[in-house]
Amino acid sequence: MKIALLFAILFWSFIARAETPASWTSIYLKNKPKIPIIISGGGICSGALIEKDMVVTATHCVDRFYPIYVYFPGLRKINANILMMSQVSDIALLHLESKVNMEPIKIKPESERNIEGTVIATIGHPVGQTHFKIQSVLRSEYTHVLSAGLISRVTDEGFVSDMSVSPGNSGGPVFDLKGEIIGVVSKKRIDRFVGQLNFVSSHVALQRLLNKLRDQSPQKTSLLQASTSFDVYLLYVTPTYRKNSDGDAKSYLNIGARVDVWDRLRLFVDTNLDSEEVFTEYGVGWNFFLQGKDPIQFYRLIPYVENLRFQWKDNGDQVEKRAFAYGLMVQASWFPFFMKYSQYQKSKKSFSTFGFGVNF
Repeated sequence: MKIALLFAILFWSFIARAETPASWTSIYLKNKPKIPIIISGGGICSGALIEKDMVVTATHCVDRFYPIYVYFPGLRKINANILMMSQVSDIALLHLESKVNMEPIKIKPESERNIEGTVIATIGHPVGQTHFKIQSVLRSEYTHVLSAGLISRVTDEGFVSDMSVSPGNSGGPVFDLKGEIIGVVSKKRIDRFVGQLNFVSSHVALQRLLNKLRDQSPQKTSLLQASTSFDVYLLYVTPTYRKNSDGDAKSYLNIGARVDVWDRLRLFVDTNLDSEEVFTEYGVGWNFFLQGKDPIQFYRLIPYVENLRFQWKDNGDQVEKRAFAYGLMVQASWFPFFMKYSQYQKSKKSFSTFGFGVNF
């Protein structure tokens, strides 16, 4: 009787141990080396190794179509390219130029659905990106950070959770207590008094994208799919065409706005806010991206053409002059300022403008 009871206790202990979910400690230690930092166009994101030569991340991390660098722990850089992506589900599959000698992370089967109230966690790199960055993000203490939460609402595309995430978490894997990927961090809700709310793309969308990749050849990406950005800026500019009473070039403080279509084609307009004398610029240019040694540091060179418009009063009469110009803007990713130089002709004489601006 005692022997049978002992065997029963041992049997049920074995069953209970087998059904006990893994701890976050074991999940973290097992998967931390498989969560790379992904940098593209200066943007910082997270990812997950799902094949020895494939990483999953968020589409918005790589949809500018600049060089993609993948860093696993140990700072080993691997170049990558986009195999397939979905802007609807915000999931992208990246092909690594060299294989990684680690076991890929398992993805939850497509047939299994996520359940509201499930305990979850993500591993990522909530380092974000700020100007004047001195320490390289690759050596930051805010990489490979584990944060946990609950699924509060499941939708057709994914689920809402209360995990603590920041922009650098985008593209990072979300785990259940089995250690399987059940989603990919997509976006965070940013509103006053909202707290920690974010949206995670579902593993179902990930599995479907993988199935699509197996059935088709890798997707051909087009520049027309690249993201578009909008900025406002202040520009202190000095055109040599207008002189003050001392014969020196006048200076204007302009406020402006610009749109970078496909993150390449730049459209901009700026003007000062003086009713007596107005200086306005309308222009179009093209972004050339130059990568520095540090992947978060890059330069933009933007050659452009523009229309300059001067208005002022001369003895009570309104005078207006226009001129077409060509020039160059220079920007650096770690510096919020930019420089702008234009060359133009008026009355068979050459003039120029030089400006120094700040982005917001």
